Amino acid sequence: MKWLLIGFWLSVVVGVLAGGNASAVADQLKVPSGCVAADGSQAGPHGYADRVIHEKTGIEMILLPAGTFTMGTDDPITGGNLTAHQVTITRPFYVGKTEVTNGQYRRFIKARPDYKG
Repeated sequence: MKWLLIGFWLSVVVGVLAGGNASAVADQLKVPSGCVAADGSQAGPHGYADRVIHEKTGIEMILLPAGTFTMGTDDPITGGNLTAHQVTITRPFYVGKTEVTNGQYRRFIKARPDYKG
């Protein structure tokens, strides 16, 4: 269920960053609709706050920038079964700073009764 919630947030935020509803806060940081800039936030890509808090659920999210990184490892001892490969993120997006707790999930469901995850 945690991954469904994260996937939902990613789709909402990617939509916002692609030109959806965003508003400027007093110090000119843009944030997705329904969020406020976290204390000490700085400007990230395209002027969006690098950290935001969803107003209804209190979930803190951080802005992951676009770029390329190596995922996995070729180390047979620690690698498990995920071979190292390049991953490219084409647009910045927000992701939860921590795992979603049961309490946060309940607040999310209460804030979004139309969500059918």
